[in-house]
Amino acid sequence: MEFTHSPLTDAAATEERRSLLRASDARPRRVGPLRQATVAAVLAFTFGAAFVVTAGPDLVHGTNEHAWLALSAVALAALCGGWFVSAHLHDSSASEAASAIRATYAEASDGELNYLVAMKGEYPEIGHAVRQWMALSLTIRTRDIRAVRAWVTRVEPLRERSRLLSKLAD
Repeated sequence: MEFTHSPLTDAAATEERRSLLRASDARPRRVGPLRQATVAAVLAFTFGAAFVVTAGPDLVHGTNEHAWLALSAVALAALCGGWFVSAHLHDSSASEAASAIRATYAEASDGELNYLVAMKGEYPEIGHAVRQWMALSLTIRTRDIRAVRAWVTRVEPLRERSRLLSKLAD
């Protein structure tokens, strides 16, 4: 099985990383200059305060003149609270997605390079590819190490099976 992954140049990696970070999944939702979660929290607080203002005198005096207004404020506060939770969850998943993108396009760590050296010695296909990368002075990134890991994960069971079959044939 042939190893065909090729790393990106620095300019191409930077451009691809920027385009992925601009995607809607990697950015928090906004309402004007504010995050959606902030707007929802402010509205929930405002409607909660409206409930206290409208229901407060009724609760003290035992009347229910403004009960419909108080219940409307509670319903709106609950809806805005749900909106806040939804927006907050999206913001946190967006920040996780952005972190994952940045990590993918970061330069490979020493541990990852040690893994690459080990795989280069074990698999001639990877050794040949790494020599080509070094000849072109390409930066080895985490995405390249992940491609090597994926290839090894696909190839190793096939090679192990062929070793076992050759032992059976002997």
